[in-house]
Amino acid sequence: MTTPMDAVLVKRSSVEGARAGTDTESLAFDVFDFVHAMIWDGYYETNQINPKAIDLYHVEKYYGEIMNGGHSQFIHNTAAAEHSWNDALEALQAMGASKHEHILRRMMSWVEENPEEAAKQTGFTGGIAPYLDQLDEEFYEVNRESPLTDMTSRWALGWDELRAVDDEEFEHEIIKLTKLNPDRSREMASRRIDWLNRQITEWLYASTGMAAAAVPGDGGRRYLYSPLEAEVDGLDMLICKIDTLDRTRWAVVSDSWTRIYEFLEENTEAKSQDDPEDDIHAAIRQKAAAWYGKGHAGAQLSEVDAARTEDIINLAISHDAAVALDLLLRNAGHEEETKVFVSAIRKSRIWPAPASVEWAIIIKDELLTARTSAIGASLTRESSDGTTLMLTVDAHQIAKHHLRSVADR
Repeated sequence: MTTPMDAVLVKRSSVEGARAGTDTESLAFDVFDFVHAMIWDGYYETNQINPKAIDLYHVEKYYGEIMNGGHSQFIHNTAAAEHSWNDALEALQAMGASKHEHILRRMMSWVEENPEEAAKQTGFTGGIAPYLDQLDEEFYEVNRESPLTDMTSRWALGWDELRAVDDEEFEHEIIKLTKLNPDRSREMASRRIDWLNRQITEWLYASTGMAAAAVPGDGGRRYLYSPLEAEVDGLDMLICKIDTLDRTRWAVVSDSWTRIYEFLEENTEAKSQDDPEDDIHAAIRQKAAAWYGKGHAGAQLSEVDAARTEDIINLAISHDAAVALDLLLRNAGHEEETKVFVSAIRKSRIWPAPASVEWAIIIKDELLTARTSAIGASLTRESSDGTTLMLTVDAHQIAKHHLRSVADR
């Protein structure tokens, strides 16, 4: 583990603006950007970064969520990291934002007293508790009187650890700091393996990826948007919007199958979001999917049964497929790319070789194909001159990469 960083880099113009009172927002934004870069580009642990900067980072996240979608959205997006709520409280207390602090404490008390209701929060109409609506209104009123970004910048201005750099050097200095972490390569691999493993083994990701890969030309699933739960004729369904290589689709997931439907844009104004489920129920009964807002479903494009998805997930786990794919991508020169999307295409077997899984990988808008099995893995891509390039790794190399990147975490 590296020595914790005391210094917090910010732009000189932001410090000057905060001191003169002409710009009371940019300094807080700079601290947020600094922490974000250290965590997501430098792969530092939060305990390796100045604790005051971490606290400010979380209070800025709180502020951004509330201004965008209220406390309901904030709970939905951060419930898995409740420790960040305490960091935000510490920052609010340190800067003297007592009214903002009181609102956040009341939200935390409500979550503790109403865990089931808290778990249902979405930030969308129909998924917002009335009490949280009330907290939102109070927050907006308090913030009009005492803008939180002004208070965070004034607080940061008093830090001894603040280090102002010339604006044109800011990005360069940030990059230099991210590269200084000696654990960066290992942490980079660990986090990407976690992300790949989630896509390969979690049911919603794995099933929608397989169904998307079954649609000719779609190249598998890329982004997956928050699903909506629905019950139709006694069956539990999940409906979500997904992006493939260059298209948007609807995905419907049941216990028995996953289907992909066309996404049809709508030119009229968005539908009411007060009661979207009626449209969804009717659409599923008609073998189509619908969604509230702009967009309807067209033809069903694919269906993958649950047994096939489960078989692929079990094979992927037995191959350590996430580790194998990460190693292949590193060897192919994609060590630093975090936006990697993987979908299973099919299970295959060429006797006497063991069963393997074929994968579609989307990286930097490029579509690659890979294969994993118990004895190794391979990656295929087309080069600019039309030739096929192949990278291979064996089971020993995969196991070594696992030990180096995952096992000691």
